[in-house]
This record gives sequence, C-alpha cells and structure tokens, in this order.
Amino acid sequence: MQPTRWVDILPEGADHRYIEKARHMDDLEARFPFRGPMAGETEEEWVMRETAPLRDPDWKCANCTYSVSLDGEEPGRTKWCPDCAEERKMYEDEEREWLCNEAPSVSCLTEEWT
Repeated sequence: MQPTRWVDILPEGADHRYIEKARHMDDLEARFPFRGPMAGETEEEWVMRETAPLRDPDWKCANCTYSVSLDGEEPGRTKWCPDCAEERKMYEDEEREWLCNEAPSVSCLTEEWT
C-alpha cells in the first residue's frame, strides 16, 4: 500500500500556499522517513536495533585519522574530526566538574565553537 501524500489529501481548489506547504511536507517525509518499530517488534527491541552501531566496540569514526598498529594493539587516533573533538572536550569538562569539583575553564554555553 502506497503511503498517503500530503498533496493527495488537499481539497479541490486549495490555496497555492497550502499546495506549497503540502509539497514541502511530502519532500520532508521522502528525505526523512518515519522510523519506528517493525511489525511484531517491541519499543525496546526497536531501540536496541537502531542503536546497535553505537554499542559496537570496534566502531571507529570515519572522519578521524588513526595511526597504523604494527603490534596488533588498538591504533591511536592521530587527528580528531571537529565532532569527535567537541564531544571529547565536553566529556573532559564534565569529568573535571563532577569528579574534581572544579568548574570548567570556559562555559560551554558561552564558548564560540570553531
């Protein structure tokens, strides 16, 4: 069964603004389809399936640069991508604040991210 499009449910002679809005909504739904549980799947099973890549211990960021490991150990990250660097800084600030009772040097609310 074909999903209903927004343009198809407009009344005959609808205002051009509503037609443009319906086309926009159809475009959004095509680019970002609804993601939800499959038939017979519980909410918990769906969440576990969707987040499986995040729990993979061998996952590595495709945008970061890693060193070559000749001895079979985990290769180190030599260059961080902006997203990973921001996340790393956020975790360092949280650890400093909660574990050491030390306030972060620069507030993440006022810092301009570059």
